[in-house]
Formats: sequence, structure tokens, C-alpha cells
Amino acid sequence: MVLLPVVALWLVLIAIPAFTVDPQITLSPPDWDFGTLVAGNRAHGTLEVTNASARPVTVSVIPTCDCLTTGPSRISIPAGSRGRFQLTILAEEDEVGEVRESFLVQTDLPGKAFFYYWVHGTAEEPSGGASKVWGRISRYVSDFLKKIKWFFQKMIECYYDHRRREVCRWCCALR
Repeated sequence: MVLLPVVALWLVLIAIPAFTVDPQITLSPPDWDFGTLVAGNRAHGTLEVTNASARPVTVSVIPTCDCLTTGPSRISIPAGSRGRFQLTILAEEDEVGEVRESFLVQTDLPGKAFFYYWVHGTAEEPSGGASKVWGRISRYVSDFLKKIKWFFQKMIECYYDHRRREVCRWCCALR
């Protein structure tokens, strides 16, 4: 009978807080769908980061390819405030079809050292562009390379989650 209060105290103090999710920062929008873009053109968007933690947070947004830019690249956001990043994507001339890229977001919050902010949309072939056959071949190669890049980014996320002894959102969710 004495064991019951000990177990209840353990649940309240240790087990339940360990499994609750405390969103210390939130991104708006959660990912950026830039829609449809003609290859060779740019799309602009804004990423708003809200700091819901009790202390200032430094957030860096780092492009993972040459087609992405951000300004500013680093912001210190006071507790309870918001910061904004201006994002730009260039749909490259030879990139036709589905576009999926990402920014690496780094913070100084414990347990949220880094994560990816996904950018996606469609790039159309400009009128009078390359032949349809070349467009299809380059699209297939581009899609294949993007899937490989996505796979390795997920593997890196999984590695760091397991290194922090956390359940990752990728391989552990597949079990």
C-alpha cells in the first residue's frame, strides 16, 4: 500500500513531464509551399518564429542549397516575442517538376539544436524552353537526387535524436 503513493509521485514528477511536448518555438507557416513557379524565376516568403520559452533564443536559418537565400541569417528573439526571416527560392532553369528543398534551423534551446524547415512547390518549364524529352530526363534525375538528399537529411536527424537518447520521428515511428 505504501508503494502506491511512491508510484503516483514518480508519475507526476518524472514520467509525465518527460513525455509531454513543450513547444518552445513555433514556425509559421510550418513549411513553405511556394506554389507554381516558372523555371528561372524567384519566389519570396516570410518565416515567422515565435519564442514561447522563458528565455531569449538565438535562431539561425541556413540554406542547404544555392537556390535558397535568407535574410537575416540569425536573430536573437526575446522571451514571448517573434522574429521574421525573409526567404527566397530560385527555381533553376534545368529544374522542372516537383521542387523540395530545406533550410537548416539551428537554435540554442536544449533538445532543439537543429531541425529542417521544408520548402516545396512546382517549377514549370518556360515557354520556348528545352525539348520535352530533355525536360523529362532532367526531371527524373532531379527527383531522384532530391529523394536521396531527403533520405540523408532524415538519417542525420535520426542519428542526432538517438544520440540525445530520444525517440526519433523517423525510424522509431516505423517500428
